[in-house]
Amino acid sequence: MLKRLMLVAAAIGMVHTAAASPAAAEEQTIEAFSVWHARGHLVKTGENSGTFVGALRGRFFVETPEGPIEAGTIVCPATLEVDLEDASQSGQGRCVITGEKDAQVFASWTCSGYHLIGCKGEFTLTGGTGKFSGVTGGGPFTLRSAIHGLAASAKAVSVVEEASIGVAHWKALRYKLP
Repeated sequence: MLKRLMLVAAAIGMVHTAAASPAAAEEQTIEAFSVWHARGHLVKTGENSGTFVGALRGRFFVETPEGPIEAGTIVCPATLEVDLEDASQSGQGRCVITGEKDAQVFASWTCSGYHLIGCKGEFTLTGGTGKFSGVTGGGPFTLRSAIHGLAASAKAVSVVEEASIGVAHWKALRYKLP
């Protein structure tokens, strides 16, 4: 059972196994999450709006029946638009997930939603390197952050260089290796 769980994590690009599995050509689905921190600039871009431009960075974990397995790192250059009146937000970005032996998975995403509820959207796998070359797939994900609070504090200034924290959650991330 544990070997199968490790192979699932390897297929998403995080945990590297010595031999390829014949089942790797089948589409698989995992649950994953990342606890990340963001650094960037928040610019007041309207009377009641702000735009965060920066990078989200953190550890990437894959859920297993025995609990989460740390499977690598994730870095996502991103932009997030924040409406200070209704707390709505929308964002987009690209990501690289790096696992053992520097094997990587590349992705893009978009989301929209509300502060505290989350920015929900689609996460799309766009390729990879090493054993993850040609990976495809994706699925829904939710991004939660404290960026709205930073935007609210930026009302009196035009640019704020800040850091924030948050969580990304992939409840059903599908992937397929060629």
